[in-house]
Amino acid sequence: MENDALPFEEFIEETTELLDDLEALILKWETSRDDPETIDALFRGMHTVKGGAGIVKESRLADYAHELENLLDQARAGKVLYSEKLGSVLLQSLDCIRRYLSSVGNGAQPDLICIEENLNEIQPLLQAPPSLSNNVDAARVIGQTSSVAETQVTPTPYLITLKFDPETFRKGRDPLLLLQQISELGECFPVVHQDRLPDYAEFDLQTLYLWWTLKLVTTAHPAEINELLQFFRSGNQLSVVPFEETPDETESVARAHEEQLNRAITDGLG
Repeated sequence: MENDALPFEEFIEETTELLDDLEALILKWETSRDDPETIDALFRGMHTVKGGAGIVKESRLADYAHELENLLDQARAGKVLYSEKLGSVLLQSLDCIRRYLSSVGNGAQPDLICIEENLNEIQPLLQAPPSLSNNVDAARVIGQTSSVAETQVTPTPYLITLKFDPETFRKGRDPLLLLQQISELGECFPVVHQDRLPDYAEFDLQTLYLWWTLKLVTTAHPAEINELLQFFRSGNQLSVVPFEETPDETESVARAHEEQLNRAITDGLG
């Protein structure tokens, strides 16, 4: 699929801004090393970079972000602790991603040497256990991250509304890419709405009439869901709300989901 069929410009713009946020978080981590929320925010941000790269079919960047995400996941578990080396490697990784985005944004081949060199720096950090002098810090980080995790393990239902621009197909965009990414976050129950369909005589194959709502049951942080939507927000009406707190205008949507689930249960018992 060509780049113009994907939210490529949005991806580059949003990811560039996200990298600035990640840089600030890395610098914050240096001064508040026991703060699990900083580490979690870094992890979620890199997860968003990986997901966005996957959406726009930049598999090399997605694979690279996955390695960085893995490193940050180890940090969340207290298996990798902050050090000057770790901070330096992470800041270098952001520069590598920026160079990658600059290259592909200008239609050039990305600089993979920067990525390869940075990956070579990452591997020893993944393999090296925390030093004995940092055991107390490690225990504190593990305890704090475990406490945070325990408050987030219960899956939460969200109602996601996806109303794409009717001109989406003419712009070469594929809304199913976003639906696929959302479905990977948890248990997903989509409902297709057909109320905008015209009479047969007025039907245009190039116009997107359908819109979707999805009941997503997930342990993902709400910020992670919104970060995924950000690559598609331009020109579209997208929203996420807790399922039990849906606004008045979406009550009928919530009922549609409940009816669908009841039918599925009935069919399963029949």
